[in-house]
Amino acid sequence: MKKILHRAQGYLLCLLSVTSLQQARAQAVLYVAPGTDLTLSPGTALSTDLITLTPSSTFTLNGVTLTKNTTITHAASNTYISRVYAFSATTGSFSGNIQFGYLDGAELNGLPEANLELNIYNGTNWQPFAATTNNTVSNFVLTSLNNVTLNEMTLAAVSAPLPLRWGMVRAYRGNGQLFIEWEALQESNVGYFNIEKSSDGSAWSPIVRNIPARNLALPQQYRQTDPVYSPGKIFYRIREVDMDAHYSYSPVVAVAAENTRNTFVLFPNPVGNRFYIRGDNLAGLKQVQLFSGSGTLLKTWEGPQDSYPADLPAAGVYYVRLTLTDGSIRYETLVKN
Repeated sequence: MKKILHRAQGYLLCLLSVTSLQQARAQAVLYVAPGTDLTLSPGTALSTDLITLTPSSTFTLNGVTLTKNTTITHAASNTYISRVYAFSATTGSFSGNIQFGYLDGAELNGLPEANLELNIYNGTNWQPFAATTNNTVSNFVLTSLNNVTLNEMTLAAVSAPLPLRWGMVRAYRGNGQLFIEWEALQESNVGYFNIEKSSDGSAWSPIVRNIPARNLALPQQYRQTDPVYSPGKIFYRIREVDMDAHYSYSPVVAVAAENTRNTFVLFPNPVGNRFYIRGDNLAGLKQVQLFSGSGTLLKTWEGPQDSYPADLPAAGVYYVRLTLTDGSIRYETLVKN
């Protein structure tokens, strides 16, 4: 393999040759020999393949290889194009412009060109950066950066807030019926909900379909009844479907079989600075979790405790989630005056 090293000075434009690796998916586009620095002065453009780095302050690469791939090596949630540039080691901080080019067609993976933005893995996590220019004629995205370390880089769909943020989900028996309740802490662009049911927590069937979402700014509570009563242990989950047909699932909750001797009592209620749990099968208590009225997890205890220090931050209603060793879940309400 031919090693290529360029030192850029002044306003010289460096166009680097492409060094091919004998791999189907990876191709080296820049090689800086170990122990050697490639220093770019402010305003100097370093261009190779379809990517150009133009720093606004001195930028140095130390003994690294830049390769072009079709897939990322660090997992990400956003859909991205089939062009990825990766440094063999995380660089120092870069300030300036990055122009990222691409080819029309299959390389776009169905993403609209006007919605592309630069995504950079900085050695810890992926970060999206709003584009300065989306040129859909010359096929490039130009982005201005300030003190960003570079590792992997690609173009991905513009980040958007999650349509739904789940709150409390619970199911319980009462008056010969099975009730399913859930809370949406945030809704945006949500189409509807389906309730799904399972006898083993593996095979699922919808039992109530097309429950309209409200898509309001404030947290929303939903409540439905299982149309077919089941005396045995049963599992439920909620499927949320967005307006664009994407979907997500709530946590799975379970209801114990009828006449199961797993009764728990929480006291005192209203609560002071701690509460207690007593029952006929404390050994079956796997986990205790304390939630605020809006569904924020405050504390978790593994297994039964002598007492549960609460130190609740404000007056109001709180929820305690009891997870049992048989997989079932119970909810109790605590009040602080």
